[in-house]
Amino acid sequence: MTDFEKTVLEVKALDGDARRRAREAALAGAVQVQRGRRRLLAQGSAAVVTLVAGGVLTYSALFPASAYASWTAVPHGAAVAMDDARLQPCLSSIPAEPGEVVDAARFKPLVAEGRGDFTAVLLGDESSVLVCIYDQDNRSTGRVDAEALPTGSSVKLLGNGGSLDKGDGARYVFGPVAAGVSSVKVTTTDGTEVTASVADGYFLAWWPAPAGPVSVTALDRSNTVLQELIP
Repeated sequence: MTDFEKTVLEVKALDGDARRRAREAALAGAVQVQRGRRRLLAQGSAAVVTLVAGGVLTYSALFPASAYASWTAVPHGAAVAMDDARLQPCLSSIPAEPGEVVDAARFKPLVAEGRGDFTAVLLGDESSVLVCIYDQDNRSTGRVDAEALPTGSSVKLLGNGGSLDKGDGARYVFGPVAAGVSSVKVTTTDGTEVTASVADGYFLAWWPAPAGPVSVTALDRSNTVLQELIP
């Protein structure tokens, strides 16, 4: 049994009171968990505890299953400006530690993509990376500490989170890539191959829950595999 499978069992094993307390905590606002030096904070338009993996606790928005009817495994380009009205709910509710003041103006777009009616954006400042997935009515926002790409590596999995329940949210992965990486492919547990968006030294991909990532593969311009990660 993998660590991920053990985690799923642990989450699903919560009794009714534990689930209720977890949901109330999520709906109350930002959540922060630290394991060692890694941190991920997340918020959603409606949130539940969804995934614990790799020392990260993730809270994710509940998107109705019908919202994903337009989702595509291959993204299309998306131009996102920091004053985009649909992005403002994310920027105005950036997850933060208790007492921390986060200045949205510090963040700059790294990767932006469209999949059907949804837009996903990865933004960064000097110390953290912010992900936001949204459509006209829903949003999910998370923030994780920035980490450098290890020497000699082509890709690093920095963010791996999302919902465990079908129709209740999205799964996503993102992280830094080396200069020679032209594309990144993500294979999920249900066999779907998701093409990630790559820009400014980062990759980003997401898909409807609950399938998790089986592999993350970085390729060069000739489609030669540079590195494969097994989450």
